[in-house]
Amino acid sequence: MIRRQPTTISLTAEDLAELEGELEESKLQRELKAQQRNLLRSSAVVANHSSSERPVVPTGGTHESPLGKISPRVPGGETQRPPSESFNGRAEGPSLAGNNPFYTER
Repeated sequence: MIRRQPTTISLTAEDLAELEGELEESKLQRELKAQQRNLLRSSAVVANHSSSERPVVPTGGTHESPLGKISPRVPGGETQRPPSESFNGRAEGPSLAGNNPFYTER
Protein backbone atom coordinates (compact mmCIF):
# COMPACT_ATOMS: atom_id res chain seq x y z
CA MET A 1 0.00 0.00 0.00
CA ILE A 2 1.39 3.35 -1.00
CA ARG A 3 0.87 6.32 1.29
CA ARG A 4 0.94 9.83 0.06
CA GLN A 5 2.00 12.86 1.96
CA PRO A 6 -0.79 14.77 3.73
CA THR A 7 -2.00 17.87 1.98
CA THR A 8 -1.45 21.08 3.86
CA ILE A 9 -3.25 24.32 3.30
CA SER A 10 -1.44 27.52 3.91
CA LEU A 11 -3.76 30.32 4.99
CA THR A 12 -2.87 33.92 5.47
CA ALA A 13 -4.13 36.07 8.33
CA GLU A 14 -6.64 37.66 5.94
CA ASP A 15 -8.01 34.23 5.00
CA LEU A 16 -8.42 33.27 8.66
CA ALA A 17 -10.15 36.55 9.47
CA GLU A 18 -12.51 36.07 6.51
CA LEU A 19 -13.33 32.49 7.55
CA GLU A 20 -13.95 33.56 11.15
CA GLY A 21 -16.24 36.35 9.91
CA GLU A 22 -18.21 33.92 7.74
CA LEU A 23 -18.51 31.50 10.65
CA GLU A 24 -19.76 34.24 12.97
CA GLU A 25 -22.22 35.42 10.31
CA SER A 26 -23.61 31.91 9.81
CA LYS A 27 -24.02 31.50 13.59
CA LEU A 28 -25.91 34.79 13.78
CA GLN A 29 -28.12 33.81 10.84
CA ARG A 30 -28.97 30.48 12.51
CA GLU A 31 -29.80 32.29 15.75
CA LEU A 32 -31.95 34.80 13.88
CA LYS A 33 -33.88 32.04 12.10
CA ALA A 34 -34.43 30.24 15.41
CA GLN A 35 -35.77 33.44 17.00
CA GLN A 36 -38.07 34.04 14.02
CA ARG A 37 -39.44 30.48 14.31
CA ASN A 38 -40.02 30.97 18.04
CA LEU A 39 -41.74 34.29 17.39
CA LEU A 40 -44.03 32.75 14.78
CA ARG A 41 -44.87 29.87 17.12
CA SER A 42 -45.60 32.14 20.06
CA SER A 43 -47.69 34.54 17.96
CA ALA A 44 -49.68 31.60 16.59
CA VAL A 45 -50.30 30.35 20.13
CA VAL A 46 -51.35 33.82 21.31
CA ALA A 47 -53.63 34.23 18.29
CA ASN A 48 -55.28 30.87 18.98
CA HIS A 49 -55.81 31.71 22.65
CA SER A 50 -57.07 35.22 22.03
CA SER A 51 -59.48 34.18 19.27
CA SER A 52 -60.97 31.44 21.44
CA GLU A 53 -61.34 33.72 24.48
CA ARG A 54 -62.47 36.84 22.63
CA PRO A 55 -66.22 37.51 22.98
CA VAL A 56 -68.18 37.68 19.78
CA VAL A 57 -69.12 41.27 19.00
CA PRO A 58 -71.88 41.79 16.46
CA THR A 59 -70.52 43.58 13.43
CA GLY A 60 -73.74 45.24 12.34
CA GLY A 61 -75.95 47.63 14.29
CA THR A 62 -75.21 49.60 17.39
CA HIS A 63 -73.80 48.35 20.63
CA GLU A 64 -76.14 48.74 23.59
CA SER A 65 -74.48 50.04 26.70
CA PRO A 66 -75.58 48.61 30.07
CA LEU A 67 -75.90 52.21 31.23
CA GLY A 68 -78.85 52.64 28.89
CA LYS A 69 -80.86 50.17 30.99
CA ILE A 70 -80.67 52.37 34.10
CA SER A 71 -83.89 54.28 34.62
CA PRO A 72 -83.56 58.05 34.24
CA ARG A 73 -83.66 60.16 37.39
CA VAL A 74 -86.86 61.82 38.45
CA PRO A 75 -87.04 65.26 36.85
CA GLY A 76 -86.93 68.06 39.38
CA GLY A 77 -85.43 65.77 42.03
CA GLU A 78 -82.01 67.28 41.64
CA THR A 79 -81.62 70.61 43.39
CA GLN A 80 -78.41 72.56 43.25
CA ARG A 81 -77.11 74.02 46.48
CA PRO A 82 -73.94 75.92 47.24
CA PRO A 83 -70.96 73.61 47.84
CA SER A 84 -70.30 74.96 51.34
CA GLU A 85 -73.85 74.37 52.51
CA SER A 86 -74.81 70.97 53.87
CA PHE A 87 -78.02 69.52 55.19
CA ASN A 88 -76.58 68.90 58.67
CA GLY A 89 -75.21 72.43 58.87
CA ARG A 90 -78.64 73.90 58.17
CA ALA A 91 -80.47 71.54 60.53
CA GLU A 92 -78.19 71.76 63.54
CA GLY A 93 -76.68 75.17 63.04
CA PRO A 94 -73.77 76.57 65.06
CA SER A 95 -74.67 74.51 68.16
CA LEU A 96 -72.63 71.67 66.68
CA ALA A 97 -69.42 73.63 67.26
CA GLY A 98 -69.78 73.54 71.04
CA ASN A 99 -70.21 69.75 71.15
CA ASN A 100 -67.43 68.83 68.72
CA PRO A 101 -63.84 69.25 70.03
CA PHE A 102 -62.46 68.86 66.48
CA TYR A 103 -64.59 71.66 65.03
CA THR A 104 -62.72 74.86 64.19
CA GLU A 105 -64.14 77.92 62.52
CA ARG A 106 -62.32 79.30 59.55
